[in-house]
Amino acid sequence: MRVPLSWLREYVTFEQPARELADELTMRGMEVSGIETAGGDWTDVVVGRVLDVRRHPNADTLWLTRVDVGEAGGELEIVCGAQNLEVGQLVPAALVGAVLAGERRIERSKIRGEVSNGMLCSAVELGLGTDADGIHVLGRGEELTLGTPLAEVVGDVVLDVDVKPNRGDALSMVGLAREIAAFTGADLRLPDVTLTEAGDEVSAHVSVRIEEPELNPRFTARWFGAVANGPSPDWMQRRLIAAGMRPISAVVDVTNYVMHELGQPQHAYDAEAVPGGRIVVRLARDGERLETLDHVERRLDGRMLVIADDERAIGLAGIMGGASTEVGSDTTNVILESAIFHGPTIRNTGRRLGLRSDASMRHEKGIGHDLPRYAADRAAKLIAEITGARVARGIVDNDPSLKEPRRVAVSVGRMTRLLGVDLTGERVAELLTPLGFGVTGSGDALDVSVPPHRLDVVSEADVAEEVARTHGYERISGRLPRAALPSYRPDPSEPRHQVRRIMAGLGLDEMVSHALIGPEDLERTRYPADGPELIRL
Repeated sequence: MRVPLSWLREYVTFEQPARELADELTMRGMEVSGIETAGGDWTDVVVGRVLDVRRHPNADTLWLTRVDVGEAGGELEIVCGAQNLEVGQLVPAALVGAVLAGERRIERSKIRGEVSNGMLCSAVELGLGTDADGIHVLGRGEELTLGTPLAEVVGDVVLDVDVKPNRGDALSMVGLAREIAAFTGADLRLPDVTLTEAGDEVSAHVSVRIEEPELNPRFTARWFGAVANGPSPDWMQRRLIAAGMRPISAVVDVTNYVMHELGQPQHAYDAEAVPGGRIVVRLARDGERLETLDHVERRLDGRMLVIADDERAIGLAGIMGGASTEVGSDTTNVILESAIFHGPTIRNTGRRLGLRSDASMRHEKGIGHDLPRYAADRAAKLIAEITGARVARGIVDNDPSLKEPRRVAVSVGRMTRLLGVDLTGERVAELLTPLGFGVTGSGDALDVSVPPHRLDVVSEADVAEEVARTHGYERISGRLPRAALPSYRPDPSEPRHQVRRIMAGLGLDEMVSHALIGPEDLERTRYPADGPELIRL
């Protein structure tokens, strides 16, 4: 998972340099496999504004642009092949002599008879993402000064964190911020979900029927009207790009943003493409077909969970939506899904179809029962603020009940022996409370309540692991267990023993010399104190 530090700092304050923070996370089970400085490789790449766009006289797919880069070079003529150019856009302009990611150097060149004094850059060329389809647009307003080095605008430090399969709760900015808050003592700042609802009740627009409750334990839905689904704000696009996502539109970007922020996958449907707003969660019919958002028609079978309307499948539950209900620029009414789907079913469906997504990965690892509603409210707030949408009153929720936290009985003495760390009940509570655990009891016996997002903690050993992580693995001394070393008793059936007998029968003698070994090596062999007498030379 790509973690931009500027985004992470929205939820927790930390002063450590990137390398030190990476080491801290790694020692607590969140292995950081790489540190990338976005923009660190750029030279002479600046903010420019597109003043004019016209067809290249000698090429149908190229454009002649006039770009103002301010004090960095004034107005420049640049040949460009991107198809998303518009007058007024703020764009990354690589000047002559600039060096991009991968040490690509920009030269003044003549392209089909026209001189190009630089290059306008895509996200791929800048090393900011995977979108190579067009120029990376920085905005359209006056918020950026022309000629400003691009590294000052979008540069960031990004950690590449390898989240382990049992830690689905850490596949988000808030999840990692919670870990950092625990070992730094800083406060965790959760996103605001306060929103204004208006108009009809959501039940007037959306209904949900779940035919397989074991495979879909919770499904929440919100409805939005009067949506103006244009581009998402620049700040959101920059964060998504740094996290490895491609901005698409305001509504879709919000769902991806909340998934990375909170760890809850979501999907938005064009409400006009869902007859009567009636949603059914069911198993697919054998041979049923669905065109997914990647415009691939897929043949389904009866083991796959789908989202459907009254007649047909409109999405692969927890994996990818269908093309027929895709949200577009002309979408005005939206249904938002925020749900939990059965991880093994999602994994098996993805394997059979050869299809995996960021959403399916999170469902496979598991999602806490309380997250869908919170994430739905967070997305609703952002969609309303960004698109001006009207949020219908209330929310569809098949299981709004609060679940009792899982409780685990632990022994302080057993954890002390298991970890090799002297513990007390007070110290255990001190280590677990910042992670959201509750600790009650006294003396050796403690009762630990597990927060809903920690689906992986089910036993005393799991609790001991959390104590060790927060205490710090590096602070636990490495001591090998001591055990008596049994003396060697040869097995007469061993070939080596048989060879010895044969050679002795032929009149040969075997000589066994003393083992010469240092005291440190002897200690590592765990030589028993009551073993044969040793001779020091």
